[in-house]
Amino acid sequence: AKRYSLPNRIQDFIFEHHGDRVVRVFYEKARAAAGDDADSVDIERFRHKGRRPRTRETGIVLLADTIDAAASAIRPSTVEEIEKLVNSLVDDHLKAGQLDNSELTMGDLKMIRESFIETLKGRFHVRVRYPGNDEMMGQREQPSTTGNGRVSFPVPIRENSTQAEET
Repeated sequence: AKRYSLPNRIQDFIFEHHGDRVVRVFYEKARAAAGDDADSVDIERFRHKGRRPRTRETGIVLLADTIDAAASAIRPSTVEEIEKLVNSLVDDHLKAGQLDNSELTMGDLKMIRESFIETLKGRFHVRVRYPGNDEMMGQREQPSTTGNGRVSFPVPIRENSTQAEET
């Protein structure tokens, strides 16, 4: 960032958007690989080298980056899963002190949580399940696996059309 003379404010975002938290997934993998010697794994080797966010904006980016990465990996399929994901990640950052210097208030975090939940609902096309939806939709939503291992989805049925028109 300095080499390219990026403004200081942008440099702050780069340096703060991961905080100084431990990348747990890799730390736990290293501990598992160490077997009986798991306690010898140095947790500091798995800590981000940045600093904790010092502004509201960098705090929001830290949360957005974390939630986006986790949602992409987990791909939640229900509103409940999305809410649990967002709330647990925000809570984890709060408990770890990552947002202590960000000037974000609890009111801000409430709005941020709601915004992330709504965004992820749209991103993953989560719909409310109404009684009878599954029966009404029949097998049209279910993918089938062909002999070659590929997944294919049935062609949607359109109103006032014949099967020949759809193929």
